[in-house]
Formats: sequence, structure tokens, C-alpha cells
Amino acid sequence: MLEVTPIAEKEILKYFKGKEITPIRVFLNQAGCGGPALSLGMDEPKDQDNTYKVRDLTFIVEKNFMEKIKPIKIDFSNADFNISAGIDFGSSGCAGCASAEGACGS
Repeated sequence: MLEVTPIAEKEILKYFKGKEITPIRVFLNQAGCGGPALSLGMDEPKDQDNTYKVRDLTFIVEKNFMEKIKPIKIDFSNADFNISAGIDFGSSGCAGCASAEGACGS
């Protein structure tokens, strides 16, 4: 199951205004400062993917990955997308890439 809130849909459509709407992949980004987190990126479906049509938008999630993390909810608040899933990825809870010593409670 993949849910997109109306506000998130509005923000995504705003991005595509005047452009061709392409499929959006939901994936695990392990390069963030706060640890692994779900991210969005434009992509094309592959054989190992499920596609989810949400009104005018198409979302892609790798089949095996979706089985592990479902459900997915895409929301938008505080000028950022919030993507939640049925599992916790164990991020540190420390937002941002702070370089100051002790910035994340260390």
C-alpha cells in the first residue's frame, strides 16, 4: 500500500508544472547525515518493481523492498516531504549534518 496525502500530491505536481510528469521512485537513501531514510527520485520502472498510480502520479517501489516496509505514506509539511513506512530504519533522530562537536547529543 502506498498513500500520498493531498498536500504532498500538490507539491509534487507543482514541481512538474510545465514539465513532463515522470515516475517517482521511493527508495532507501543510506547517504544522509541522520542515517538511512526513505527518499524520492525520478526514475523509470524496472522488471523488479511495483508501480502505484495515485491520480496523475506514478510511484515505483522495488517489489521485495515494498514487502519489507509497507505501508508507505508520503506527506509534506514544514517545506519538506515526510516519507514514513511500516518499519523504523533506526536513524539517529538528529536532523541535519551538524559539524559542531556535540551537536547531536554526543
